[in-house]
Amino acid sequence: MNYQEIIVGFFYSILFSILGMYLKRKMSTKTTDKYFMPGLVLKMLGGLSVGLVYYLYYKGGDTICYYTFGGQQIFKAFLVSPSIAFSLIFGDNVVTPENYIYVKQIWVFTDDASYFVVRITALCNLFAFNTYSGTAIIFSFLSFICIWKLFSFLVNLYPDIHKEIAISFLFLPSLFFWGSGILKDTITFAFLCVFIRAALVIYYYKKSFLKQICILLIASLFIAKIKIYILISIIPALAYLFLYVPIKAIKNPVLKMVITPFAIALALFIGFLGMKKIGESSSKYNLNNISKTAEETARWIHFSSESSGGSSYSLGDYDFTTAGMLKKSIPAIWVTIFRPHPWEVRNPIMLLSSLEALFFIWLLYKGLFMKWSYTKRAMSSTILITFCIIFSLIFSWSVGLTTYNFGTLVRYKIPMMPFFALSMYLLKRNKDILYAHDAEKKRVI
Repeated sequence: MNYQEIIVGFFYSILFSILGMYLKRKMSTKTTDKYFMPGLVLKMLGGLSVGLVYYLYYKGGDTICYYTFGGQQIFKAFLVSPSIAFSLIFGDNVVTPENYIYVKQIWVFTDDASYFVVRITALCNLFAFNTYSGTAIIFSFLSFICIWKLFSFLVNLYPDIHKEIAISFLFLPSLFFWGSGILKDTITFAFLCVFIRAALVIYYYKKSFLKQICILLIASLFIAKIKIYILISIIPALAYLFLYVPIKAIKNPVLKMVITPFAIALALFIGFLGMKKIGESSSKYNLNNISKTAEETARWIHFSSESSGGSSYSLGDYDFTTAGMLKKSIPAIWVTIFRPHPWEVRNPIMLLSSLEALFFIWLLYKGLFMKWSYTKRAMSSTILITFCIIFSLIFSWSVGLTTYNFGTLVRYKIPMMPFFALSMYLLKRNKDILYAHDAEKKRVI
């Protein structure tokens, strides 16, 4: 930490706060206005804080790798030869005599996903005067704008639960802390929000098809470049969303209830085909190799965690076949959403994650554990609930099976958290409406 970092960090904090106040008038309504600046300030603080945690607590880590041994090296190249720097940002990651002196300092040069983050980091760093603080604030600001667009869209659909939507997307501690700054998770979650907003615009408003499809494709490319399994996890939920259009047109409630399970099964099958197609672009996530990838990832993270005294967890013994992984669905989903439990806490970061897990257990109780007839009616009345639950469960299953470390899991599960929370809040909202409606009917009778 030097004076340049402090000065640029302070200047950019003020600059983007002023820009935020300007954009607030353009991008918010009377309902959402009060959330914009608090959400933006928390996001920027999160971006700076995560850097301090990695520097001071972990003494290294992903964000240091992307900046110090990535973006900063490309900035050095820019000072000598802008053409070399731009070739490192926009060109193929190929070693040449001209760029070798810089490339040898970029630790993740041969890892396409990580180097893609380095490219974005380097581009932002050119505008941040070669400072981590400035680059982190740019990351956080741009990410916040993407999240805000989805948040505003959802509040427009359900203005009566604007506070709950704000909690889900703007004020979950893990989201504004681990989902900010120079990390893969900042980029992928931002583009996931862009992706889902475009899909919902098509579904609800049935307009701007070409524009929204282009946005879907661009967001897909960014997600796939960094964490393709997020894209794989969203495909079944997306398939069900659009299969629901013909189901919605069915007037007979009994027929609709009978057809819906088949539609979910068809959505999962279409999702499977989509996953297969997407997986073909990555040898690691090809369906023929995905169980091997899951096993290698899980065993390596578990070994690394155990050898360094980290916060590992176990799902028990099982074989990493498709059947074996499916048998561990419930433990994997539970560990992602509802753990670590309080008695598993070993450090301050795990304590924060444990408190969030308790909050999610409370949300589950409020959303599901009531009269089942109301739950079914509440789910069937809002397609977004099923969409969020399908994505949350598939995503939670995939990361719960392969992470095996609570410290890593707290970042990996970020894409799921706001959507699971939203599904529970919507369930509770719909149940409250049904309760009130039934109570009014009884009173009239």
